[in-house]
Amino acid sequence: MKYCSNPNCEQQNPQSLTNFYKKCEAGDGLSSNCKSCGKRTRDRWRKNNSEKIREGKENWRLNNLDRVKKNNLRWRRENPERIRGQRLKLKGYWPEFTWEQCSEEFNRMLVKQNGVCEICSQPEVSTFRGKIRDLAVDHNHKTSKVRGLLCQKCNHALGLLKENKKSFQKAIEYLEFYEE
Repeated sequence: MKYCSNPNCEQQNPQSLTNFYKKCEAGDGLSSNCKSCGKRTRDRWRKNNSEKIREGKENWRLNNLDRVKKNNLRWRRENPERIRGQRLKLKGYWPEFTWEQCSEEFNRMLVKQNGVCEICSQPEVSTFRGKIRDLAVDHNHKTSKVRGLLCQKCNHALGLLKENKKSFQKAIEYLEFYEE
């Protein structure tokens, strides 16, 4: 049993030794304040020194860019579903969903479409940073309602013709007219 040295301690003294952090420099090897007093002191210091903490973290990051980059790449490789879900959440396709639900909805649509584009029925072939891209989430730009998953080529084609049915019909007529 040990007493907390803080006169304003809210814990009942004496306290169990497990309520004190280890501290090598102390005579008994334990901190003089109990864990709850230490936490309050730490929280108060962090609140009063948030700018100092932010600067320290930024300085560490700048002095360890190689480590930061390596850790970020490792995390990205280990968490592709989370990255996809966060990207989908950020784009606002399913605003009422969490990132996990966004990722689940994307995967549900992918299974429903057998992993291929809804227009051309081909898998995605375009790459970004050496990896094959996910199919693009196609949505109505007026209502924001998700329609399906498209490959980059089909998604770009819709965008280039501004999702205008008359333009698509003219393109079809053009192709038919010059068909050999």
